[in-house]
Amino acid sequence: MKKIILVSTGGTISMMKKGERGIVPTIRGEELLEMIPFESQLVEFEVCEFSNIPSPWMTPRKMLELANKIKSLSSICDGLVITHGTDTLEETAYFLSLILKPDCPVVMTAAMRAPPDLGLDGPRNLYDSIQVVLSEQAAGRGVMVVMNNEIFSPREVMKISTTSVTGFTAPNYGCWGTVDLKVMFYHQPSPQSPLEIEDVNARVELVKATAGSDSRIILGLLEQPVDGLVIEALGRGNVPPGMLEGIEQAVSKIPVVITTRVLQGRVAPVYGYSGGGKTLAEMGCYFAEDLSGPKARIKLIILLSAGKLHELGRYFTRL
Repeated sequence: MKKIILVSTGGTISMMKKGERGIVPTIRGEELLEMIPFESQLVEFEVCEFSNIPSPWMTPRKMLELANKIKSLSSICDGLVITHGTDTLEETAYFLSLILKPDCPVVMTAAMRAPPDLGLDGPRNLYDSIQVVLSEQAAGRGVMVVMNNEIFSPREVMKISTTSVTGFTAPNYGCWGTVDLKVMFYHQPSPQSPLEIEDVNARVELVKATAGSDSRIILGLLEQPVDGLVIEALGRGNVPPGMLEGIEQAVSKIPVVITTRVLQGRVAPVYGYSGGGKTLAEMGCYFAEDLSGPKARIKLIILLSAGKLHELGRYFTRL
């Protein structure tokens, strides 16, 4: 008999509508398990109530606490299912994937709908997540995200809808696999070594470029304690020329990472006009390939916390 530990952190999957208060955290992990039809003689379940918070309350420090909890539990089970809110699920999943060894399957799942909505997706997502953990094919894959019958890479998954049960996808590469009567995987994860951190001690901010953006936000951030900056640039990795003064000052003090606000594709130092990606690379900015802005921020936080300041170029090359 296999043992699975359900780690409940909160989110819509753990919420109910409470009159005029609206939808709030209510349901505990034990109650979530009661919603799904698993036979106790086939699987042994244990529940860890890590937290019961909405995912906008999740922070990098809480993510590290969750990672440490998973490390302590992974030696006494065959796999873990983590329930989480959808708003920051992709960031937590990516954080965990960067610092956990892939030996023990860890599946993160969530819900887009809360009771008393019709067509609840939470119980089905939880059921599918358990199926994935039990699958022999899950061995060695580490952290995964399961939503709406699909299995996603934590690096590539993204929330693309505020309400739809099909609200998660992987825009560049598609899902890793599906849960359809049985678990099927189509892709293999890229091997990587986990990073080791004892604390989250880096503050990294994210700035989004828009038409006509200037340097005021960046210059304002530089007056505060800040250890790194991620810029969601336009298109291929370009910014309005008004942002260059701020970026140039930032690069002289802290690492600056360029991503794109576009849903698909990679950033690259291609355009040579003022504000083009080539000029940003010449200033000393790092390019995050096809990594989203929020995930580039998570990665930079971990790298700086791990003391990898002088290896950022290597780590931001498709890892």
